[in-house]
Amino acid sequence: MATEGKGVPPSPNVFERAAARFIKTWGLYERALGRTLSALASRLRFTFFLAMTAIALGFLFWDYYGIGAWAGDSLQGGHRSLSAVEDSLFDWVIARRPIDPAMSGKVVVAEIDECSISHFEKKGLPGWPWPRDRHADLLTALGDAGVATVGYDVLFLDKSTQADSDEMLSQVAGLGAPTFFAANFGDATEDTPATSTVNRWPAALPLVAKPKQAPQATIQLPYAPALAQRAGFVNIERSGDAMVRDFPLWQREGDWGVPSMAVLVAAQYLQRKFTSFPQSIRLNWRPHHPLPVVSAVDLLPDEHTPCLKPGQKLPDLKGKIVLVGYVASGINDFKPTPIDPQMAGVVLQGEAVENLVDDTWIRLPHPGFKYLLSAILIAFIGWSFWRGEPSQDIDAIFTATNLVLTAVAMLTLTFSTYFFDIFTVVGISLSFFGLCRTYLAGMRGRALGNDDHVPELGEHGRLHVVLLILRVSVGEHLEVLGHNPQARRFWETNEYRRQIRRALYAHGYAKMHEGLIERKTFLASDFREVILMICDAPSVEELRWEILHDLKLINEVLAKIAHHHRLEQVVTANAAYVDLSDMDQSSRSMALQNTLGKVLQMPASTSLRAFIAADVECLPRYIYPGGTATPATGETPCASPSES
Repeated sequence: MATEGKGVPPSPNVFERAAARFIKTWGLYERALGRTLSALASRLRFTFFLAMTAIALGFLFWDYYGIGAWAGDSLQGGHRSLSAVEDSLFDWVIARRPIDPAMSGKVVVAEIDECSISHFEKKGLPGWPWPRDRHADLLTALGDAGVATVGYDVLFLDKSTQADSDEMLSQVAGLGAPTFFAANFGDATEDTPATSTVNRWPAALPLVAKPKQAPQATIQLPYAPALAQRAGFVNIERSGDAMVRDFPLWQREGDWGVPSMAVLVAAQYLQRKFTSFPQSIRLNWRPHHPLPVVSAVDLLPDEHTPCLKPGQKLPDLKGKIVLVGYVASGINDFKPTPIDPQMAGVVLQGEAVENLVDDTWIRLPHPGFKYLLSAILIAFIGWSFWRGEPSQDIDAIFTATNLVLTAVAMLTLTFSTYFFDIFTVVGISLSFFGLCRTYLAGMRGRALGNDDHVPELGEHGRLHVVLLILRVSVGEHLEVLGHNPQARRFWETNEYRRQIRRALYAHGYAKMHEGLIERKTFLASDFREVILMICDAPSVEELRWEILHDLKLINEVLAKIAHHHRLEQVVTANAAYVDLSDMDQSSRSMALQNTLGKVLQMPASTSLRAFIAADVECLPRYIYPGGTATPATGETPCASPSES
């Protein structure tokens, strides 16, 4: 049999080659970033965190309040960028929450829809718009049905050509259930000049005992006094992204309050003044529970429910609130909302009335809440990194905090009428945390124990390596242990480790490794006191100088925080030296592993002070099996520092 090709490894396919090329290219950029961050960190050190915290807090202040010529003019303060972002996130959450409040059943929408229009057109009668005597018939039918109140979202601004029809509607408006009509109201501009003063609005209420200020405004009221007497505005301003989220209930103009039609309907039903409601509310949109609707023509007794679907029944309107308005296509009264890109104006009015009478509109915190919470989180994150807290602890606390905040926002919006808009807070704090974490990772590799910022081991003669073990524990000063000695020892040990970590990250030469054992295993507590430091240099002399520098630095830091009210720290040091010259990659790896094992086996008997006092005159050297011990220039052979 042919044996051609046996023993020849297969060549990599195109995907493997592409992956290898990508990893190699990406590694170049990653190392370039690491070295750039290292150069920055060597100058700024831990001051970077304070500087970035100050910059972030300054941005929040400027965005909320504005400063001088940079102040925004759209939101009564700064630019409020966080609010704009929060609105889009609110839309996403409100449309996807698993549960939304059920409707109260108090509000029904009577739609003048396509069927209500085409029904009369088929009979040879006017379909669009409905003549006003037909509206009068509908109001009469609603009164006979025993409705509590009616909101009529149809503009009757001018008299029609049929005087009798106008008069009929005017007469019926004063009979039966209280009915409130639509009107337009707005501030005077060049495009819409003022037509009167706000005190001329019949339904307006004074906000002070003796009102004096009555600004001019653009006012468009119904044609008849009977209709104008109960008129409220229905024009709704959209947000900057053209979305309707908030509903204006009434406007303060000088010493007067001008109501919307929706708030007049709700105030009548609840027997309250419209000024007892907020000026604007965030609607509690219900994608799973729409308002009950009925075709308006089905409510006219003489038409015999032509638009009612088989099997359906007319809703019981007794004691209900009915909103009437056009919803037929082609009528320019549709607005985008978080749950419907084209919601009819009368349905929007009905949603507002439903929120008011059922007291389910969403309560939002003060606009400055998200800025204050962002500032608190940013200050806490910056302070934690500046202190040199363990990155694993910071990660865990930050993740838990964001999860809790997100859960609180989701749960409160789902099961209550409160929405703590913290999603942008999480995003802002996450961006700031990522920036600090990236900088920490580049502080000469000490945060994560990597070497991305320096040449590969072996370049420029960096083959002399020392593995140094520090063991940090606390003494037994029982008089200061308090009621919980174990917790006190744990806290003190963490504090000493933090001081060592901060000193090495900012000023040391060694790479600091704390996680010798995975933190989640039961062995972690036994290795908790062990800190591994790795130094490498082109020569033994330089290596000794770096070790001595770092150990003196650690000793000075610990001496500064020593106090008779604290537990005395006990720091022991052991080290082993290995020369990696003339070794291939696998031999280097084995030599480093065996050296680490050797230094871990050394007795923890040499205190840090004794180690420094010995001036690191000798370091036990690891000799690779089969190798020859060839002392480097100036190297003094010795046994172990613990014997010094």
